Amino acid sequence: MSLFSTSSAPALSREEARERMEEIRRTMTDLASSCGGRASAGLAMRVHYAADVQALWFMRSELMGLLAISRGEGAAREAIEKLGAMFNGLLPEGLRPRTTSLGHGPDDLPLR
Repeated sequence: MSLFSTSSAPALSREEARERMEEIRRTMTDLASSCGGRASAGLAMRVHYAADVQALWFMRSELMGLLAISRGEGAAREAIEKLGAMFNGLLPEGLRPRTTSLGHGPDDLPLR
């Protein structure tokens, strides 16, 4: 089992992890390229040269912004959620996608 794994599923081999990272890289590049413009070309370039899966993880917010401008926020959120699921088993626990919201709605604010 991997140091970063918190499930009982067997850890990914180095080759499996590399293949998954390349799949994520292709997906992110395709999504960024679909937005058009200089910003998306720059992001696609950074995705292409990202050194590790954590770097790709942190580029999701920029990708979300580009997608929201070109497709609308709802479609962007859906694409980023699907992308986030691709990172399962590849990230340290603190960076894993959340399965639930943080629950910080107006009813969760402390009373004064």
